[in-house]
Amino acid sequence: MASADRIREHAGQGATTVAAHRARRRLRADQARQLADLLRHQLLAGGFPDGTLPHETTLATEYRATRNTVRQALDLLRAEGLVARLPGVGTVVVAEKYPHGLNHLMGLAETLHEHGRVTNEVRTMGPAPAPAPVAERLRVPAGDDVLYIERLRRLNGLPLSLDLTYIPLDIGTALLGADLENTDVFR
Repeated sequence: MASADRIREHAGQGATTVAAHRARRRLRADQARQLADLLRHQLLAGGFPDGTLPHETTLATEYRATRNTVRQALDLLRAEGLVARLPGVGTVVVAEKYPHGLNHLMGLAETLHEHGRVTNEVRTMGPAPAPAPVAERLRVPAGDDVLYIERLRRLNGLPLSLDLTYIPLDIGTALLGADLENTDVFR
């Protein structure tokens, strides 16, 4: 059975299919938070080496979002002190990358174990076309199916983060059947 078919079959076992979830997600107000998460990750990874983010219309095209969604996402990053809007310049990075050494990959539960119990709610899991920026990072053709996992992470029962994970299908099929409610994706 092909990887995409196997993932689609698994999606019917409790997780919402990507298509059904997308329809609901369009109605939710968290699109800006999702875009802010993607931009934050790119920003903290040094993805804007000149210190300036692309124009709102460019971001809207790249991430298939409306300009209002892009503005809301940038407002969230501005409220976090990560970016600032400068007249005549645009949106610029004002925060440095994490100053401590991130010399190995740690999961959220491992990182926050001293602060309480981290749990995960898998909101959707299945194949989805890779957005252009994701495809570039994963080195797959834009629009090719990748495994998309959306998880609501909680610390001591309180919402902590909404994680969007994209994994190439050849690696992602190994996650089918994994207990992602109680373990990190990258363990």
